[in-house]
Amino acid sequence: MIKRLVIPALLILFLGSVIQTNAQNEKVIDEIVALVGSHPIYWSDVEAQYAQAIAQGAKGDPFAFRCEIFENILFQKLLVYQAEIDSLVVSDEQVDSELDRRLRYYIQQFGSKEKLEEFYDKSIDEFKNELREPLRLEILSQQAQGQIVDKVKITPNETKDYFNSLSKDSIPV
Repeated sequence: MIKRLVIPALLILFLGSVIQTNAQNEKVIDEIVALVGSHPIYWSDVEAQYAQAIAQGAKGDPFAFRCEIFENILFQKLLVYQAEIDSLVVSDEQVDSELDRRLRYYIQQFGSKEKLEEFYDKSIDEFKNELREPLRLEILSQQAQGQIVDKVKITPNETKDYFNSLSKDSIPV
């Protein structure tokens, strides 16, 4: 009887230590750094945008720049979350239309479809499928932002008066 209990217990302990050892030896591929509603923000998203900005010649403190990128992604996810709460909908036609417009722009920049496909090592259809969902979320966040900003009415004089009312030391350079 004791033998029946001891062997499974030892087996469980052994498997647990093997799994734990393997987990310690594995490298983390990606990490969720924030969760807005059901939308995760991955560290790889921040790094990808940072790498793209650096490739385009952006300079500055890497830590501050990554924080700014994270803040922008967080803001976008918050807008998407608000759009879902407000039951805003983006139609497939809207997404396809914007996707076609962007693809025409990319093709124009590269000179031809073939050069675009060669550069990204993807067919146009693969490219479209990869961009469809992020584009849908982008349009959704734009709709939510439009709904929020639509209710704000402010004149240039009101803006000028507000900034003139602030003390000089509280305005950033």
